[in-house]
Amino acid sequence: MSLAKERAKLRLKSDIINYQFPPGQKLRVNELAQLYDVGLSPMREAIIALSSEGFVEYRTHLGGFVSSLTWKEFSESTSTAQFILSQLLSKREYALTAKQLKKARTLVTELSHALLQSTLTLNHIDRIEQLYQQFLLTLTEEKSKTISHQLLQTILGVLSRYRRLYYLKTKCYKQMIDIESLFGLLNGSFNHMNDEKDALIQRAVQANAEKIKEVFCLEQSYDH
Repeated sequence: MSLAKERAKLRLKSDIINYQFPPGQKLRVNELAQLYDVGLSPMREAIIALSSEGFVEYRTHLGGFVSSLTWKEFSESTSTAQFILSQLLSKREYALTAKQLKKARTLVTELSHALLQSTLTLNHIDRIEQLYQQFLLTLTEEKSKTISHQLLQTILGVLSRYRRLYYLKTKCYKQMIDIESLFGLLNGSFNHMNDEKDALIQRAVQANAEKIKEVFCLEQSYDH
């Protein structure tokens, strides 16, 4: 991936997540290339790359549009993330090293403190989402990165978009992250899964999913 394409992709992804480009908006290559100071080809490639991650819907003869919020995408993303996380935790080939454990503890402690802020801004949420994703990826880290790790990272990015948009719509965010379940992941053993551990992973992947569904009326868009 060229540096120009990667830079354009990261900036556009950030702007989509932070609602600079709302769901359904057409992405005009010329305007975006000028905005991000890149060439037309890297910009076009960045839009196509984001379509594979679920942030952009590419329509034949029409170009790219910011993906709409749908119950299908949200529910499939949460269930897939839960399945992958469960598999990675239960089938680890090696135990976490002392260094990985220390890093995970540091991340979840920083995350806990960040959520205690009396007032959260988008900058705070950016940091929280970064800590959250780093924590889950650290818990599942292996000697070699697999396709499952890459897919989990992509899906966590999709769910992050829903949480940020929920904040922008409601000005509430803290209930989107269940910190107790994250400490549970850190301190638990997942060699043998059961309903209680499945529920823990479900809360860790997305707390209070019903609130997102309700705020965005996602059930109504399931069949669209």
